[in-house]
Amino acid sequence: RFLIGRISALGKGSIKPIRLNIASKGGDYRPVLELYDAISNCRAPVYGVVSMAYSGALVILQGCTLRIGRVGSLYLAEPARHELVVCVDPYTDSKLLSEITETHVSETLQPYVREMWQRAHIILLERVISAGKTEEDLHRLLRATPRILSTEEALEWGFIETVMYRP
Repeated sequence: RFLIGRISALGKGSIKPIRLNIASKGGDYRPVLELYDAISNCRAPVYGVVSMAYSGALVILQGCTLRIGRVGSLYLAEPARHELVVCVDPYTDSKLLSEITETHVSETLQPYVREMWQRAHIILLERVISAGKTEEDLHRLLRATPRILSTEEALEWGFIETVMYRP
């Protein structure tokens, strides 16, 4: 919440770029998507500089105006996970998905958790398509989880736009 408020405050009426250093192992998708929205809606340009962007942090990075990867950075592409759900993954057997969600999440929360995952998936899909890849390419990448990408691979997939060779 602090970071969301800080980005919103810095971006009000300002055109001075904000540098957001990202070194995160991810986290719950609710705050991830809230931070993505704050960055995307910020009036000032937000430059995301990555040393590590795992899971939800990779989604947050996509909200940045400019996405920069440091040499040697690591990126983890995986299906969205939620603290209450083992794995909400539409590529798994649907019966298994039902058993997992019914066991761990109330029926009221199931649509909410699926909606969060789908939104994160769409955010990543937009970047992958802009890099000339297809939705099927993204599905293959996510099925091979956990899949740690190098800086060069993140650039190839469109998750970052440029590489920073100096600190």
